[in-house]
Amino acid sequence: METAGGAVRISPEETVSCAEMIVHSEEDICICFHRVYAQLLSRGFMPEKLFLTLNARRRDSEKNVKEKLELISTLCAHKGIALFPVAVQTLYDQRSVSMLMQGHACKKAYAPKKGDKICMAGFAGCAGTLKALILKNDILKERFSPFWLEKAKKAMITDNDDIFGAVSAQEAFMQPVAEGGIMAALWDMKERLGCGFFIDRQKILFRQETIEICEFFDVDPYSFSGDGSMLIVCSDAEKISEKMFGAGVPFTLLGELTADNACRIKKKDEESFLDRPAEDGIWKIADISWKDKEEDLL
Repeated sequence: METAGGAVRISPEETVSCAEMIVHSEEDICICFHRVYAQLLSRGFMPEKLFLTLNARRRDSEKNVKEKLELISTLCAHKGIALFPVAVQTLYDQRSVSMLMQGHACKKAYAPKKGDKICMAGFAGCAGTLKALILKNDILKERFSPFWLEKAKKAMITDNDDIFGAVSAQEAFMQPVAEGGIMAALWDMKERLGCGFFIDRQKILFRQETIEICEFFDVDPYSFSGDGSMLIVCSDAEKISEKMFGAGVPFTLLGELTADNACRIKKKDEESFLDRPAEDGIWKIADISWKDKEEDLL
């Protein structure tokens, strides 16, 4: 049995991916769904079945639970995935969703090698930014205009569909960016490949809204959930770049795989080594109250 980054290979032909998330909004359900979907497709497995557990709050209405189940059913139907018997529990005072998705092998996945280029598709930190916009809207609206907040929220709603439409796991090695952000994704990539790399930290792509919100809450944007973006390792970065450009996906070259096991990160004239991932920045934001930021806002 092989495990890596939320995906478990149960046989040469089958793999399952899993994710669990506290649910504050419909966007959380969508992020969770696309996370397990990306984990499978990026490894060359075609998603087939979704097994779901939904934990509802005791005071949630039947209509509220039904709406969430209908949303998940719609997501599955759109991707051609069978939704299997659903478990709905009312054991906690906090909503959460647990998803386990199963897929079968398509074709042999791309095998990276020394000298391959490490690229990034999409913007880092979008899922974390979206969560912050939803969780802390009452604080953010005191600093940012309603128009800016709404525009930022729409910009952060994303998935991996355009990326998977442009490149497959047979053409390139793919590592989804998810909980823990881009640095956690680099760590997971290192664990899966078992080799070192060199990247330029300043080449990592962020939306300006992510930078501003992280600065406001004093959170590291590199630790922000990045669902919707992807690390891509390939031999022909120019070819993949053309495909991403055609699909309208932001794309950049970060670095390359190396022969040794060192994971080196360049920042301006300094060089450091990859550390074990820190806790996702959204957990720090979740603990911030209006009282904590009141002095900054005045």
